[in-house]
Amino acid sequence: MKICKKLHLALDNAAHALAVAPEVHSHYKDPPPTLCDNIRYWILAFIDGLIGDLPLHILRCKFSALKQKAAAKLRALLHQFNQK
Repeated sequence: MKICKKLHLALDNAAHALAVAPEVHSHYKDPPPTLCDNIRYWILAFIDGLIGDLPLHILRCKFSALKQKAAAKLRALLHQFNQK
């Protein structure tokens, strides 16, 4: 699959996740999504759109390493954001 098409699918997936988040939160009687929720939904949906068609065993290896790195960076970013 061409890179432009993969990026288009990933961005479309991320935009869809953000568009439906308020409705999903409302349905489950949760408070509206926060900025942190929206960032998390966008990142996870974008990654899912990029790697959604890879075999599962490859995904597990790649996602495990990515998850550890991304979690640390996201915690640091959110800590900086909350400091402001």
